[in-house]
Amino acid sequence: MDGDLAIIEEEWIVVVNNNKYFLNKKQATLLQNAIDSGSRGNIAFDNFYINIPFMEEFYLNRTYKKGDSKIMFNDDGTFTKIDI
Repeated sequence: MDGDLAIIEEEWIVVVNNNKYFLNKKQATLLQNAIDSGSRGNIAFDNFYINIPFMEEFYLNRTYKKGDSKIMFNDDGTFTKIDI
């Protein structure tokens, strides 16, 4: 069973100032630990940072197995298959 858990990934969403940021399981854990420790500052990731006091939402969007495909719908009504 532990092997199955190793291939499960999570996609979290955090909304700050009406901007939506997507986090993986590791990033969400780091953010949750910062919140739990009472941090009231920023937490930095590779391409963005989250200002904890200005967070509006923080939630699990979906779970999936690594290697699954994701369908992304385009503005023109077509879709693109993305291998995760």
